[in-house]
Formats: sequence, C-alpha cells, structure tokens
Amino acid sequence: MKKIKLLIPIILFSFIFSGLSNPFKVDYENPNGEPFLISIGIEKNVDSFKYYNESSFYVTAPINKMLTFKYRENVIYSEDMIILQSEHDKIQHLDKHYCLEFHLPVFALFR
Repeated sequence: MKKIKLLIPIILFSFIFSGLSNPFKVDYENPNGEPFLISIGIEKNVDSFKYYNESSFYVTAPINKMLTFKYRENVIYSEDMIILQSEHDKIQHLDKHYCLEFHLPVFALFR
C-alpha cells in the first residue's frame, strides 16, 4: 500500500513539471523508443565460447512518452552449461525484476 501512495505523488509531480495542460503532448521522446516498440534480449557470460554459468533475459516496452515497462530475469546455474543446452534442474539462483520507469520532462522548467 505504501508503494501505491508513493506512486500517486510521482505521477502528479510528472504532470506538474511537464509545463502543459496535457503532459502527453510534451515535445520529447521516450529514451527507450516509440510506444509499444518491444525490445527482447538474452545475455550469457560465455567462457571460452563453449560454457556459461549465468544467463539473463529482459524485455523493455515503452508505454508512452513518460512510462516504460521493464522485466529482467537473472539465472545462476550450479555448474557450467553448454551453450543452448540449459538444464532447469541445475538453477541455483533465480531473480525476477519488474520495473515501471518514469521519464519526467524536468527540462521543460528551464525553457
């Protein structure tokens, strides 16, 4: 509940600093791309071009000029895996991160 109470002032703050009656028409672009341009990536720490023991998967999806949704999943394996042959029963640690990123046009104050 505390996170929701914090989220409301952040949204109001972004509208106030947009400097316009309609904050979605501010003249700037989302740094992650156009809305609904979905970026997907996979990262592996490959050792000697054959094995890896950590892997990451991520999705970045701009919603509009002011918001971006991000998801990231980090996996650590208990032993080295051969590339493209991951075994799910050897996962030692799994982290999942969700993020809602705000892009506040504070520069509009100085125009």
